[in-house]
Amino acid sequence: MINPFNKFETFGIIANRAKRKKIARTVFEHMLELSEQSIGIPNTETENFTTAIDIILGHESIRSLCQQHDPPLIEKITIDILDFINNTKKTINKTADPFVKENELKDIFQNSNREKFQNDWKVVKRHLDDTYSRKEIDPSFYEQEFKNSFENKKLEKNPTQSFESIQEHFIEKWSALIQEKQAKWEQEIIELERRRFCNELFEQIEELEKLQEELEPFTNEISRLWDLSKGKWQSVNFDILNRYAELLKKDKALQDLAEMLGRMRQTEKELEEKSFSTIDIKQQWKLEYASKADLIGIKESDDLSSLLPTETALLADETMQFIFFKKFAEKKLQTFEYQANILSNNEEKNKKRKQDEDAQGPFIICVDTSGSMHGTAETVSKTLCFAILKIAIRDNRKCF
Repeated sequence: MINPFNKFETFGIIANRAKRKKIARTVFEHMLELSEQSIGIPNTETENFTTAIDIILGHESIRSLCQQHDPPLIEKITIDILDFINNTKKTINKTADPFVKENELKDIFQNSNREKFQNDWKVVKRHLDDTYSRKEIDPSFYEQEFKNSFENKKLEKNPTQSFESIQEHFIEKWSALIQEKQAKWEQEIIELERRRFCNELFEQIEELEKLQEELEPFTNEISRLWDLSKGKWQSVNFDILNRYAELLKKDKALQDLAEMLGRMRQTEKELEEKSFSTIDIKQQWKLEYASKADLIGIKESDDLSSLLPTETALLADETMQFIFFKKFAEKKLQTFEYQANILSNNEEKNKKRKQDEDAQGPFIICVDTSGSMHGTAETVSKTLCFAILKIAIRDNRKCF
């Protein structure tokens, strides 16, 4: 089965593949089940997209569309939402990060030691005073803690907290504040892109409903019309389709004719010839003369392995050798004759005729548009064409 979300799961740029697969399945099942709850995936897994997804799925237009319980349509909407996530993440990645310098300053201080502390701390404290309030982070508190650790070190006392532990706690607090700002910055971009996406999505849903009403004579499968609703169909006048639909309802003969054309393929079934092998299980004896199984007599031949002793005696006398060679050349040497009976199976090939069940072929429609067709003939032919198109859509057959 083809996975409709494979592109996002394989090539998406947020999170990892396992999390992308979870996001895709959760969004699809959420719409399929018409759930009113949040998708339930933490922001850490969706990289701050959870709120935006919840707002999109909770919109009245989406919910009314999903109430039609059309899985192919829900798949297409899910793909559009996943594309929004991926494209928005690309936008975030392309936008200059406003917190690069602050992260660099944090990394420098994180690697600072006691000797470099005074110089590094002046820069850090100035930045913190300009950027954060005392409620968010209090540089004076940490400055005093650092001084206490130094004084205790000089007095050779065991401080309650070492320089390294205070530094680690400070870095954790600062990192959390930067991450919070980073998430807020990303959410602002996501919200901006979400509004743009929702405007396009809800406009497309509105156009889809209009298109569904216009093309109702042809098809009620709204998922077929989703991509079409993005096009310039609004400039087409569909009144003529409604006219043909009314004519088709009134004329039963044209409906019957169109249905008959749909079944004509059944009369053209071809017979194909197929061959098959059958084995006769009745065993028969077959004579095999080359096998030395049973001695049945004497014959003339040139088989030296079966010579009678009298023939080999000719070779003992030099004056008689030429007679032996003459008889050998003429294949008239006296030799033993053997035969063997072997059981064998007879194999026969028979032919069988089988009916070839071909799938229904396509419709090929030609409509004469010359002057002689004007009037009733044109109306009848185009109405019939309309009926055949409906059959093609219903039976999922090609129509040219």
